[in-house]
Amino acid sequence: MSPLNIYLKQFYIFFQEAAKFFISTENLEQEIEKALNMEVNYNFSIDLKGNRYIERPDYSTEKSPQEASDDSSPRLYSETGGDESQQEVEAS
Repeated sequence: MSPLNIYLKQFYIFFQEAAKFFISTENLEQEIEKALNMEVNYNFSIDLKGNRYIERPDYSTEKSPQEASDDSSPRLYSETGGDESQQEVEAS
């Protein structure tokens, strides 16, 4: 079997699996209803420690329970003022 035939077979199998999730004319109304009923809120804020505060429907805010509050969470800023790369160069 040539490499092209192998590739085409894999391509065909991939799209057969992906086609299960395509929106067709038969399920169009159902997918529209699902999209209209799905509540999505992009209003949130983040403090300097990386805690995320989400907006409630009554416009109050609450701390998101999904965010980790330990020191292992990634930081948006450097606690050393950005000198860590210079320190690594000087140490070597």
